[in-house]
Amino acid sequence: MLALIEESMDAGCWGISTGIYFALGSYASLEALVTCCKVVARYGGIHSSHIRDESTYTVGLLASVKEVMDIGRLSGVRSEIAHIKCLGSRGLGQVRRGGGHA
Repeated sequence: MLALIEESMDAGCWGISTGIYFALGSYASLEALVTCCKVVARYGGIHSSHIRDESTYTVGLLASVKEVMDIGRLSGVRSEIAHIKCLGSRGLGQVRRGGGHA
């Protein structure tokens, strides 16, 4: 995977996109994502992510947002959340309970 990312960045790609909400991407660990994004960071590329959870299905909405922030912080890549929403009534008020920090 690292060699493919390196080859793609050499060929002019702008970065990497992850869909860690969906199978097979949902099996990727934070460590694996950080390792991949370190390659992208060396090229000044970006990481765009569909977060792991949009409600309370697995790790929760706030933990999913934090994960993308951690990927950026630990790898040095510029990260953004490509698609974000609070899914269902369980997601309502999550930002306030998380301290309201963006």
